[in-house]
Amino acid sequence: MAMKSWSFLAPRAKLPQQALDELRSIIDNYHLMRPASTAASTSDAEIAVLEDKLQKSPELLWWSDLAMAELCVAAVLSGEQLRATLPSWRRRLQDVVGSSRYSQYIATAVDVTQPQDAEVLRADVMSCIRAIYYFYGSYGVAALSRTRASERLIQ
Repeated sequence: MAMKSWSFLAPRAKLPQQALDELRSIIDNYHLMRPASTAASTSDAEIAVLEDKLQKSPELLWWSDLAMAELCVAAVLSGEQLRATLPSWRRRLQDVVGSSRYSQYIATAVDVTQPQDAEVLRADVMSCIRAIYYFYGSYGVAALSRTRASERLIQ
């Protein structure tokens, strides 16, 4: 059977060095947080895969890998840690999605000033992480497309 051509999938740009450094930091943070966590986590295997890719094939990493590492960290945080972390994720989300989309999100978001179940806070943090890295990945693809279009125009 012949292999299908996936030529419609444009190759993505390599992550900048700063993003790879950030991934290392996220993984280090996971290792710091994991021993204190009483939660059963499947994140250990995900982190091991990311560490391996970072060491052996960093050119294969993408924003989704950073998102996965952040989700692994969020999976092992306690309720108080989630409550403390959520405001910074919300600020980052606002920076990425803009005021209009952020207003829609915050209108129905969890009130962190009130007692909340840890899993509700975890879901909110994870939602922010996914949205932020979705936009990072989309912007990266858009930037690559603009670069290619510019190169073709110059030719």
